[in-house]
This record gives sequence, C-alpha cells and structure tokens, in this order.
Amino acid sequence: MSRPVVAVTGIGAVAPCGVGTEAFWQGLLAPAPDGVKRTVPDWDPSPWFASPKESRRADPFTQYALAASAMALA
Repeated sequence: MSRPVVAVTGIGAVAPCGVGTEAFWQGLLAPAPDGVKRTVPDWDPSPWFASPKESRRADPFTQYALAASAMALA
C-alpha cells in the first residue's frame, strides 16, 4: 500500500512573540521583558472555526495549532 507524500511549503506561527510570520520574526528579535510571562496578545480564534461555540470548546493549544496550520497552507 503506498502512502501519500506530504510537503510543507509554508510557515504559520501563533506564539507569544507574534501571530503570523512577520510579527513572529519581529517578536523574536525584540528583547523579552524580565519577569513577564508572555501570552498571545488579542487572540481571536474565530476566523479558524465554524462557530464561536466550537472555538470556546477547543483548548488554546488546539486553537493555535489550527491557526498555524491554516497559515502554513495559505
């Protein structure tokens, strides 16, 4: 049985230092504040879910993974 071949040709990033590749890179280059826990600012998972109810039911790591994979595919 042959297995499908998958190639990832894009990058998607959802992280405390930035959402999207440009914001992520700029966040990596910026110094981290001392003693401050980084969070994903102004996170809105609604563009990646069919309904607000689905997005509320999903854990944050699931929301981030779906958003990052959609960005990579785009």
